[in-house]
Amino acid sequence: MGRIKNCWLASPYSNSVNLITLNELLSKIDKHNLTLTFDCKLCVGKNVNYEQFLDTYANAIQKVINDNQLNTNTFIESSDTSFLLILKIKDANYKLFIYPDNFENGFAIVNKMDLFGITISKRKITAENVKTAHEMNRKITVWNTLTENDNLDAVSKNVDYIQSDKIIHLLKMFGHYKKQKPKYWFKC
Repeated sequence: MGRIKNCWLASPYSNSVNLITLNELLSKIDKHNLTLTFDCKLCVGKNVNYEQFLDTYANAIQKVINDNQLNTNTFIESSDTSFLLILKIKDANYKLFIYPDNFENGFAIVNKMDLFGITISKRKITAENVKTAHEMNRKITVWNTLTENDNLDAVSKNVDYIQSDKIIHLLKMFGHYKKQKPKYWFKC
């Protein structure tokens, strides 16, 4: 956990950008209306005990959620069913999403494991798939919404959540855009 303190991110706009931990970020913002998604990419090197890695990763997520008293709008998504099962055992109330290659596989997994929903590329799901998921009380999150037209397509499919590169466009579509100065500036 302490390693991030010594890291910096080089960017074309600055020589270095200091990084902060997730706990530091969460301590500086209003968490009451926050929807947070843990997009869990599980890449491990050789000579690593995979089951131990999954348990350690799940414990870290659980600690962040508990330490920060995150509200019910905290989602955890992964393509690894073993990882999702570990999380489900740790807390049956977690809102877990499978991240499948296609809707059919994801729908089978979400129902077999009784997960909250599916996170999938907007290009790999239809409005009919979304309707089918909703009939089983499953939520759908889409990504790969890179343009305003992608936003419109996702909305037309009646998905529940959109991970978009065009946030302001979505806010304007739903009448929630308010131009304002940033509330927080993080400086380390």
